[in-house]
Amino acid sequence: MAAAGDGNVTRAAIAAGMGVDSRAISVPRERLIDKGVIEPVGHGLVRFTLPGFGAFVRSLDEE
Repeated sequence: MAAAGDGNVTRAAIAAGMGVDSRAISVPRERLIDKGVIEPVGHGLVRFTLPGFGAFVRSLDEE
């Protein structure tokens, strides 16, 4: 999700980036919503709840 940018990301884009069917991310998606890490913002769309969190996750990949 972080690789797709800092704005709204489609469920399909997340699944494609992981190489799985979009149904395969249902449980992890719900867990992240329950923990307040991401939030749904429209049909099939989610975003990080914390500003800059996507950039933080991408920076971890650089280490």
